[in-house]
Amino acid sequence: MTAANRTRPHFLELEAFRRSVNRKLWVTMAGLLVVALVSLGVALVAFARPMPVVVLDGAGQPVLFEDTVTPRQRMERVRVEYFAGAFLKQFSAVDSTQVDEQLEAVVNAMTPRLRRIFLSDESEIARRRKHANFNLKARFEQLKYRIGDFDPEDADGRIYVVATGRLLFRPKVGGMGADDDREMVQHYYAQLVLQRVPMTRESIHGLQVDFVKTQFFDSADDLEVHLLKEQDG
Repeated sequence: MTAANRTRPHFLELEAFRRSVNRKLWVTMAGLLVVALVSLGVALVAFARPMPVVVLDGAGQPVLFEDTVTPRQRMERVRVEYFAGAFLKQFSAVDSTQVDEQLEAVVNAMTPRLRRIFLSDESEIARRRKHANFNLKARFEQLKYRIGDFDPEDADGRIYVVATGRLLFRPKVGGMGADDDREMVQHYYAQLVLQRVPMTRESIHGLQVDFVKTQFFDSADDLEVHLLKEQDG
């Protein structure tokens, strides 16, 4: 040990150690601050980007929209088809265990005008509520759409849709008797008039139903005849 080290007061050594620790703490805090600022910047960039919007097409496949602004202003045919199919499923594909839920979904998808007309028809509401006693479940098969021309940029426009297909009925629980695997088939025809509305939590597709008419046919030939009459008319 040198003479200088022997005569150096102990409090000076402690002070030097304290300063060294403080410097290390300040460097560490500065590093953490830089990391926090970088993380905040990355988060702000992520929040600034439009959130993806996912809808499903007619085949049930997801369709991704990276831009959430354009869908509010421009209507795409895939959205029209998806909304029409979802509405018709609730409107016509009876599920005896989901009667109230289906009725609520149907009413919520209607314009105020059609909603008043629909709810004022007490016989129709009573008929639908009786489905709860039927032990019945229906599903669509081969549902196809014909969508009339429309202006994608017209935020107040109306869109005309015709849907055709097959609606298959079978018991919700159990079989149909001697032939348990058999399903009752009805050929299906629907006309819809859709009204474009602002996109909200209640109207996430920017569409509501302003007119609906459905018909059932016993055979594909009967449905085809009806379609030909509609075209001639």
